[in-house]
Amino acid sequence: VVSTFPKNRYAMMSGTSMATPFATGMAARLLSRDEALLNMARDANRADAIIRMLSQSARKMGWSDKYSGFGVLQ
Repeated sequence: VVSTFPKNRYAMMSGTSMATPFATGMAARLLSRDEALLNMARDANRADAIIRMLSQSARKMGWSDKYSGFGVLQ
């Protein structure tokens, strides 16, 4: 992930510190397109529906599940 870096620079970074904000942003983007899901009560059913939405939006890349989980969000 390209991220901001000290002294007004950008740098390629990896790891959970970069993956978490990316996945959160993608979840928000996908959620904004699904009015029914967006308007669900904020409970465990909604959380499960969001996880299903994200896993269905992920594309397998051919890597081991050990490294890629559900795949790459797109």
